[in-house]
Amino acid sequence: MNNYYKMLLSFSVLFSATQGWANLSQFNCTDKKFTLKDFRVYAVSSVTAMNSDYQGSLGSGDSIELTNFLIEKDSSNPCISLSAQKNLYFEKGKSAGAVEAKDTAHLNQAHIAGETSSNNIIANSSYLQKKVTYYDALQRENSTLGKKERLDQPFETQINHLSIKNELYDLSKKLKQEPNQINISQCNELKNLNLNINKNHYIFSLNSSLLETCQLVVLKGNKNHSVTFNISGRNAQLVGFNVRLLGNIRYDSISWNFHESETLFISNTANGTYGIPGFVYAPLAQTEFYEGLITGGLYVNSIIFDMDKFKGQSSGQINRTQQTHQMLPYE
Repeated sequence: MNNYYKMLLSFSVLFSATQGWANLSQFNCTDKKFTLKDFRVYAVSSVTAMNSDYQGSLGSGDSIELTNFLIEKDSSNPCISLSAQKNLYFEKGKSAGAVEAKDTAHLNQAHIAGETSSNNIIANSSYLQKKVTYYDALQRENSTLGKKERLDQPFETQINHLSIKNELYDLSKKLKQEPNQINISQCNELKNLNLNINKNHYIFSLNSSLLETCQLVVLKGNKNHSVTFNISGRNAQLVGFNVRLLGNIRYDSISWNFHESETLFISNTANGTYGIPGFVYAPLAQTEFYEGLITGGLYVNSIIFDMDKFKGQSSGQINRTQQTHQMLPYE
């Protein structure tokens, strides 16, 4: 059995175990005003990723290209799983919810469990389970489609991508300007960074080079504490980055704000439970994320996959809760 069919089998098992999602269909999607936090991953520009999964919605202010990929549904946004301001290229994968692309949705060996909407839809060996909405053209070959509806005016995405982009820029700027920041300039002698959080909110400032030097970041606090890291530096690399949480501090109370990074490289996050816990913001950064895990969210300028250097590897995984299942190996 090849990896593609192994992956589809995995999808079936996963979705059978999560039938509770069906109850989310009563969620009012028509009148919803979408915000940045409705997305588990968002890129101002384009996204290219493969051989992995995101446990939540993915949006792009440009185009999205996914191969061997699973987009799971997130209870915080059961409406739209994939939204591209321009084009969507989705090959050998499954989306648990609706997908939309303003220009063209190219679907090859894809299973879309929600509605599919675009001005142009090209479906090859795909299963579009629910309503298919288009304006210009619908092309299909060896594909099964739900109810088809041709629009009498050009399609516009339900997501206001300009608004989402501005929200990301504004949030990163706001975090950077928070008062009473504590500067961190060095690790301890063991190359660890041990931080005891004993008040409701801490704001730390540091240079990205420190995260390359420190082999372990330890955060100790309780469930009422939150932490923001404002990280300077044009080029940030988190290779083997290891974060340990002590006490019952919540992963979703942690923010990593790479407010001036133009490149962000994340690989082989060392903590197998959370990877990097929290929300990573880098609105200016061209981001590469391989063989790693983030439990929270990733919000960047773009996500790229360098096939020349990393062919055969997997894009990083984004979880909404701590690790509960293992990704399939890919050749």
